[in-house]
Amino acid sequence: MTELYLALPKLPGPPLRALRGFKWIHLEAGQSRILEFELQPRDLSYVNEAGDRFISAGDYIVTVGGRQPGTTAPQLAITISIRGDQKQPE
Repeated sequence: MTELYLALPKLPGPPLRALRGFKWIHLEAGQSRILEFELQPRDLSYVNEAGDRFISAGDYIVTVGGRQPGTTAPQLAITISIRGDQKQPE
């Protein structure tokens, strides 16, 4: 299984990281495969202390690999930056 985790900006409320996608694949030794994940605005959001869903400005770390970040499983991580806060519809 390949998992996509998103680490949100360090703010009060959001979790350290959240699973935002996964795909079941099987590869034989030496095989490779291209996977695509699509993040929607809701995937970048969290619910703040007032109960409103927000996308906050800041750096988000997207990690794709066989397990969650911080393990010994192979993984790839990139950082994306978002400018400006945006309240999301419920």
